[in-house]
Amino acid sequence: LHRVDRRQRQMCIRDRYRVAFKDQFADEISLYQVGSGFTNGVLQEHYCDGIKISAIPLVGVITPLMRESWYKHDESLIDNFKKRLMSNEFNEHPELLLIRADNLVHKGAFRSAVIEASAGLESYILRKIINAFHRNGINECQTKETLNKNWKFDDRCKKLFKQLFNISVPEIAPLEWQHANKNRKELRDKIAHTSHEPTEKETKEFIISLPKVINRTGLIIIVSLLCINLM
Repeated sequence: LHRVDRRQRQMCIRDRYRVAFKDQFADEISLYQVGSGFTNGVLQEHYCDGIKISAIPLVGVITPLMRESWYKHDESLIDNFKKRLMSNEFNEHPELLLIRADNLVHKGAFRSAVIEASAGLESYILRKIINAFHRNGINECQTKETLNKNWKFDDRCKKLFKQLFNISVPEIAPLEWQHANKNRKELRDKIAHTSHEPTEKETKEFIISLPKVINRTGLIIIVSLLCINLM
């Protein structure tokens, strides 16, 4: 199964686009996938001082849909996206994993969707804890040691969150937490230890429950930081 630690990385532009425009269908394609249609093909041309010096065919054909943008976004949204690309704002987005999970549901990969969505919630909680440790002046070694001692997800949500924010995740969103964590445990444990294939309905219900926990938790963190700054 995927480890949450592997999720702590810089996102590529495709992934950042997915988050900014909530586009679950932006996906990787190869030149051969692009060239699996009925028309002209992919041609690589080289120019020097405006004069074409070579033309190299890469694949034989290209689909008509690839000849122009499929999605036309408002210019203001595009400008905002460009500004965000220049910042570090995209580095901590569990939304990406939830968008990927949605994409996997549409592909019928329900097991993978559950794993991806679960990693989104775990990654979000982990990142918030790490950020709080750093704000409190706790160094990387101490942070890693504490996280290793509290490696269980429940311990991080209850014990560490309470320690850092004076409230645990279950206390922040009791009903949302109960639903999301119950589904997370049941679905992911079945997937990890059996050949269980979750249904589309239960997979979608699980994915939908996670943003509710994330959003309420994020709001409490903002309030907590504002209180600290006012003290």
